[in-house]
Amino acid sequence: DSFVATARRIDSNKAPDAVAAELAKDHPNADTLISTARNQLIALRKFIVDRNLTPLPPEQMPTVAPTPTFERALIEAEEDSPGPYDKHATEAFYFVTPPDAELTPEQREDYLRAYNIPVLNNVSVHEVFPDHFVQLMLMRSLPDLSMVRRLSQTNSNVEGWAHYCEQMTLDEGFGGDDPKLRLGQIVDALLRDARYVVGIKLHTDGMTVDQATDFFVKEGHQPLPIARKEAERGTSDPTYLYYALGKLEIMKLRQDWKAKMGDKFTIGDFHRHFLEAGTVPIKIIRREMMGHDGPLL
Repeated sequence: DSFVATARRIDSNKAPDAVAAELAKDHPNADTLISTARNQLIALRKFIVDRNLTPLPPEQMPTVAPTPTFERALIEAEEDSPGPYDKHATEAFYFVTPPDAELTPEQREDYLRAYNIPVLNNVSVHEVFPDHFVQLMLMRSLPDLSMVRRLSQTNSNVEGWAHYCEQMTLDEGFGGDDPKLRLGQIVDALLRDARYVVGIKLHTDGMTVDQATDFFVKEGHQPLPIARKEAERGTSDPTYLYYALGKLEIMKLRQDWKAKMGDKFTIGDFHRHFLEAGTVPIKIIRREMMGHDGPLL
């Protein structure tokens, strides 16, 4: 419903999927891909500071660079932080994979459509501000975190936090309610929701890869090549539901924390408590913040 309503805000005369396809044409070229991502980080960091949304690590920014060649077959974009106890490597990287130089002009255009401005902004939020870079680098600068807290990186926490922030950042006003940014965020949210269903059905309910592909296309509004790739990933990654699961757990915790704090609630304070607890399971963070166990969803 959100996908349809947001697409109609952009162009009410076109089908929602056609609106999403039109957005894909607004993308940087191969030469400006890295600089575009870097500029997005500058704007996102300023927004976080201005709104006091999250604590930030001492490091101002990661280095934005093309993905190393040996990783390009599998990585479209990633944040790469030094380990929590690494004393030698201290620099974090935000890698974005450029198109292969051997692609034809048509293939290069198809490739770059996946890096359209709304989606690339969502990726920059997910990988850097206020997501993986902030969470993982912050752990290096918190002196009171135990060894277990530094090393126990739970996927539903780490990826759930990153996925949660994609929506939260726009909800808090980044982009000035631009429906194009919102549509990019919703498309990525539907992708994670579809993973949740497909991961279970492939392994417990007899869903085939072809059926999973159709599900990603129809319910997740994904282009066919991405839908097929996601369906095949589900055959060996049945718990890739942790993106959506973690996001929902954090949203439930925020709702309960807000009810507990009443007039004292601020979203920045909630994020500070969550991040400073480390990347242990959200069930443990819930117990510490609320003072007792409770429903995760």
